[in-house]
Amino acid sequence: MCIIIDTNTFTKVFKHDNAEHPNFKPVYDWIIRNKGYLVIGGSKYKQELGLIKSNVGKPRLKALPILLELEKKNIKITNIDDEKVDKYQQSIQHKINSPDFDDPHIIALAVISKCKLICTSEIRALPFFSDKSLYPKNFKLPNTYRGTRDKQKLTTNCLKPCKELNRKQKK
Repeated sequence: MCIIIDTNTFTKVFKHDNAEHPNFKPVYDWIIRNKGYLVIGGSKYKQELGLIKSNVGKPRLKALPILLELEKKNIKITNIDDEKVDKYQQSIQHKINSPDFDDPHIIALAVISKCKLICTSEIRALPFFSDKSLYPKNFKLPNTYRGTRDKQKLTTNCLKPCKELNRKQKK
């Protein structure tokens, strides 16, 4: 099963000393120790991931090196075509003009990848994530993971073969 992690939630999932990490540790464990994998794609999403770096180019948190390592080894990450995500994102932006919604790229990534789970801590985005008008007709809306109460949403059903990490990779 795949998951899209909203970039504002990345540190909560991957940085163990983050105050909110206990709520998102099941996502971390599911990706690293089980069959979950990350979906990334789209110019805006990748740009936001880049903002995690400090001004001197060094990661200011531990999440980015983990992401780079997983991507380098081509495990636990599915990279979706940026152009397709960007194109769908533009169509969403024309439908919604609200200062509360700055995540059309997340919906676009969910639609293009057919990912059914979004991990976020941003409450103001939730009404938009569940707005059927932003998705294609007959598209099953994605679920959201917002904390440990949602850990049952982390299933082992994979849409593609998942590669489990070996002991060395898990460290």
